Amino acid sequence: MEEEKLDEQESLNLDEETETSKNTEEEETSEKNEEVEELKKKANLADNYKKRAEKAEVKLKKFENQPKEDLSSDDILALAKADLHDEDIAEVREWAKFKSIPVKEALSDPMMKSSIAQREIDRRNAEASNTKGKTGDTKRDAEVIKERASQGDLPESDEDIAKLADH
Repeated sequence: MEEEKLDEQESLNLDEETETSKNTEEEETSEKNEEVEELKKKANLADNYKKRAEKAEVKLKKFENQPKEDLSSDDILALAKADLHDEDIAEVREWAKFKSIPVKEALSDPMMKSSIAQREIDRRNAEASNTKGKTGDTKRDAEVIKERASQGDLPESDEDIAKLADH
């Protein structure tokens, strides 16, 4: 009997050890699962940080590639006071950039002043030549008006009516 008790006690001890080892294994497995989940979260977070950093780099490159405004507030004010034509403003800016001087100084440069003055003269001459009246053959115009009137197309302007009356 004692032997049976010993066997029974040993089997109980074995059962307890097995159960304890199972519990320990389950705890270790759950801990490993938790660690795996935590590592997955960290990897996902690192991937998100990487994506954000790449987006920021792209935005930075776009920003750096944009043309920089090279006009100071004094330059803008000087251009506004100079009352220049758009083409002249572009020329003054190019001249200032070429000479590496402020626009205000470029406006007072003798070469620039003479260039602007010449362009202004050219524009006035072009405007004057474009605004001159039509120098057509008035006799022929009167004949065209008379012919149209005979077809029933009477003139509407006073000038055309006067030409029709004179003929």
